[in-house]
Amino acid sequence: MKRVYSCVLAAVCAVSAIAFSSAASAAGLTSATATPIKTVHVAWGTIGYRAVGRGRPLVLVVGGKASIDDWAPSFIDLLAHHHLVLALDNEGVGRTTLRPGKLTIPRWGDDVSDFIAALHLKRPDVLGWSTGGQVVEALAVRHPGSVRRIILCATGPGDGSAVVSPTPQRTSPPFANFFPADQDAARVAFIRDIHRYRHFYMAPSAVAQLQQTAAGDWGAGQDAAGHHLNRITAPALIADGSEDPYDAVANSRALAAQIRHSKLHIYPDAAHGFWFQDRADFVLRIDRFLR
Repeated sequence: MKRVYSCVLAAVCAVSAIAFSSAASAAGLTSATATPIKTVHVAWGTIGYRAVGRGRPLVLVVGGKASIDDWAPSFIDLLAHHHLVLALDNEGVGRTTLRPGKLTIPRWGDDVSDFIAALHLKRPDVLGWSTGGQVVEALAVRHPGSVRRIILCATGPGDGSAVVSPTPQRTSPPFANFFPADQDAARVAFIRDIHRYRHFYMAPSAVAQLQQTAAGDWGAGQDAAGHHLNRITAPALIADGSEDPYDAVANSRALAAQIRHSKLHIYPDAAHGFWFQDRADFVLRIDRFLR
């Protein structure tokens, strides 16, 4: 049965970001919206990132077309209660350098490894969303010593077996494909939340195209690392929404079958943005998984 939002619940969703940030302030933490973007130097340029919270490091890798501002601050603030959350911008986005040559998912994974090494994070936990999940898979295959545990959100395998969802994708309103049609209150709350960042931005269109090509190559099995997910030794938490039009639930099940030490959770009546829509439950699952 689908969950139905009433007018009262819609209003609660709209102000929930403020409540979460207030809780972070009460705990003595700085909200993501008040945290400046920093840079760290690596061999091929600079990487822009935002660091919030305290505790064991948790690195967030965002998907294609997005920037670190697409991580809703209410989600970041919840994670920051028990983790030092470090969200980095991908190549060519924000303050992160776009280096020469073809952008691939394995190279993208190498970027994250360079970021971890540059900040001396010593085997942090790493969470990837959408294309960012593919990146984390490549990272775990190519740099197993760089990560402790991984979390894969709304993503798929890289061996050519990825299923393309038959679900039609809505072209409007904004972020429509992140949430089911009956969860419009969550979509509106998400938009309001991410625009609390003072200068919200996304990936330049030219870079987004490079990312899309890289993600397509990975899904089609054109990268060697995508065929070796069974070599991943890091325990994995895999999650998605049952109605994700970008990555079919079958892809999450395929990942769970290929990665030996994995747990799978599918959120009903949720889609690509399940991590925001069901953030209270998902953050609790993350906290338990990363203990």
